[in-house]
Amino acid sequence: MGACQEEPADAPSFGTAREARAFRDEMERRFDPGTLARIGRGEEAVFLELAGNRLDGLYLARAWLDSGGEPLRSEARMSIVYRTVDTQIGAKRERLRHEEDRHSWRL
Repeated sequence: MGACQEEPADAPSFGTAREARAFRDEMERRFDPGTLARIGRGEEAVFLELAGNRLDGLYLARAWLDSGGEPLRSEARMSIVYRTVDTQIGAKRERLRHEEDRHSWRL
């Protein structure tokens, strides 16, 4: 899911209803109802278990909600979007900090 990390946090997860249905079918095949409920609630622990990192997990949660027809401005989806934005900003700050550490600033 690393390629998703540069997309807007509030972008729709799917271009078509068919893509959304295929994703949902695959998720339902792979995971039990309890895990899917945790994804839909945006539980942080499940993100690390399934996606390996917080940002990919947030994209997974957004896609799960989108695949079920969750309204774009629903409370659940917006909570995921806000946390995604915070995580993206944190990742960018960290990258900039590392870039700055590699440079020698001479005046």
